[in-house]
Amino acid sequence: MALLEDDRERGELLMHLAAAAVDEGDFPRAIALYDEVKAAARLANDDLLEMRAELEWLQGRQLIDSSMDQAEMLILADRVETLAVERGERSGTIAAEIARAEAYLVVCRWMDELAALERAQARLDPGEDPRLWMRSTAMICNSLRWGPVPAAEAIARIMTQEQGKILAEARLEVLV
Repeated sequence: MALLEDDRERGELLMHLAAAAVDEGDFPRAIALYDEVKAAARLANDDLLEMRAELEWLQGRQLIDSSMDQAEMLILADRVETLAVERGERSGTIAAEIARAEAYLVVCRWMDELAALERAQARLDPGEDPRLWMRSTAMICNSLRWGPVPAAEAIARIMTQEQGKILAEARLEVLV
């Protein structure tokens, strides 16, 4: 990354590393990386990238801070989406929907979570960000499993998802 001259490009790559740090449970590293993203965004004069970094960090923070107010995350998601739509930047609208889904998950608003995830996936290209695609697919399966969707419909929808097939096969292997 030190070889990159484009601050915005460096910030985008740092976002991936920060998200991976959250996934690994390395929250001190995630905080440092999100701070680097924000610094790169300021150098690039990209307030949307800076807001996306804050939004992603809030998603990670809710894993370790039970006092966090999800309303703060939803407000920032709305701001990110508004700015992303104005600029025609798809990554910002996806980030806003994923953040909404995470906020709804914490309070077990399964159908709201599912709707946000489906809106995000409609904008996502699986080949562009496979990690985010797999994560959102797993979250969709989770919403269908725990939410109020009738079991037969939920199972059918889960089985249309590649991640759902993998999860179903894994469960069958455990049961056998």
